[in-house]
Amino acid sequence: MAIIERCWKRGTLKGHKKINPVYEQITKDISEGCVFPAVRENEIHLYYEGGRAFRVKPKSVKTHRKYNGECRDGEVSLYELTPGLYADIKERCRGRHVKRLQNGDCEEGWIVSRLFRRFSYWSRYAESEQPKLVDIEVRFRGKAKTEKIDLLFLEDDGRLRFVEVKRQDDPRTRWRYDRSTQSKWRNPEVLDQIRGYEDVLKDGGKSIVDAYGQVRGILAEALELERFSEPIAVCPRVPLLVCRRDAKHGRNTWLQGELGTCENDEIGDHLVVDGGSIETGSYRTRPPSWCPDGQWERLNLREVFGKIDNLGATSLRGR
Repeated sequence: MAIIERCWKRGTLKGHKKINPVYEQITKDISEGCVFPAVRENEIHLYYEGGRAFRVKPKSVKTHRKYNGECRDGEVSLYELTPGLYADIKERCRGRHVKRLQNGDCEEGWIVSRLFRRFSYWSRYAESEQPKLVDIEVRFRGKAKTEKIDLLFLEDDGRLRFVEVKRQDDPRTRWRYDRSTQSKWRNPEVLDQIRGYEDVLKDGGKSIVDAYGQVRGILAEALELERFSEPIAVCPRVPLLVCRRDAKHGRNTWLQGELGTCENDEIGDHLVVDGGSIETGSYRTRPPSWCPDGQWERLNLREVFGKIDNLGATSLRGR
């Protein structure tokens, strides 16, 4: 059984009765880097401002009730996706996350959406020298459960690179005190999470490469988007991208400075700080800064990934 499925049996979305009225606006939003398309199993998802705004199936389009002006949970089918309704749903999607930010809360999905403009393969603002974002919220079948990784980039050499995203205040990035022994510290939960990801990538790399070989053709047909390069391999290591809340400017930035509350050397080479630096020793050691202001707009992923590769073949498991 393949660990990942990607297919679409409909053809172009221009001929989709629900999508046709807003097709040109969707493709424009994708090129502007504010909407991101993702292929699933006979579905195409459209992400906007941290949320899955639309779930397109061969004969229907759905959105979450909270984006349709309802208070109930779950999804609702859209009988007619007019330009006005399309704009309203995007506005509610944006407003929901703005409200959460004002309350001091933030989800990884909103953080991920900050990368669309600079890194989406189909954004006209994407920088040619940077890796290209080709999928988000990637779900696949692990050994015991369904796994989900936040980002998938395609590098110039054809390798697919998965990346996990966490907030600095996420307790899963911290050492945990083991109350049963009252003396030992347990590894951060994210370490086990990344190990699980790497196990799946090791065993299912061919399945993943084959799936994204299909995705490039599906998006070219369904949304008339440029085909990205044929993927040839999967990077075995999963970097952890960390960001924090900038209290002064009220925004989320890729972590500036050190994670003073963490001391886990074991995942040091998987931590991205200062918008691009990799700390390979103790988290208490301040790394060099490739992004002094900490803004995600300055994130240099090409250097980040290159430095990870240069750390050598030592895996998490081998430490």
